[in-house]
Amino acid sequence: HLVNDFRASTPTNASAIAFRTLLSAEGKLGPVVIGAELQDSRQIVTDETPVNTRAINTFELLQGYVGIRAKDVLAKGDSLEVLFGRQTMDLANRRLVARNDFRNTSNGYSGLSLNWLSTDKHQVRSFAFFPVNRLVSEEEELRDNLTEFDQENTHQILWGSYVLLNSVLDSSNVEFYVIGLHESDGAVESANRRLTTPVLRWFRPAAPGQLDFQLE
Repeated sequence: HLVNDFRASTPTNASAIAFRTLLSAEGKLGPVVIGAELQDSRQIVTDETPVNTRAINTFELLQGYVGIRAKDVLAKGDSLEVLFGRQTMDLANRRLVARNDFRNTSNGYSGLSLNWLSTDKHQVRSFAFFPVNRLVSEEEELRDNLTEFDQENTHQILWGSYVLLNSVLDSSNVEFYVIGLHESDGAVESANRRLTTPVLRWFRPAAPGQLDFQLE
């Protein structure tokens, strides 16, 4: 229950009881992996409280993928993961692309991702996704916690590549990556954005008795 709601154009007080249920499973056969994760996010006792898909998305396939996880691909002790299908992602310590923790629903993406990790913890990641649109947008349908399966927005592409150099420059880390979002008009007109974000970050993780810092 929230007293004196800070959001514009809302009642003074707001109330809701939120539930989020996750069920995941993954099977492996040699290097081949198949996984799925169901998410059920709903609210009750909303009364006049504003509702939206950031809190409600019932009985949805959050992840459903097939892929390969292999060892000793490029060097002894390294690992490679390639996944195809619907996925979630945390990138660069949850910068720009992240799986939602606090919010009651999570962002999903459909496409291809690659993740390589060396024995020295150097990392390379690349991905190309169609973002998944959460459906059931009508207010009364949301209040009734109705179900409509989400759909990929094939007129919007999220892509990126990420490199982490671990424990270089006096035990500090260097990461650099670029993320892009390109969209075009589909059934609904878009802003036709062409966004490209390059990032360079130099940091030392926090540790007892050691100076930590980050420059981004």
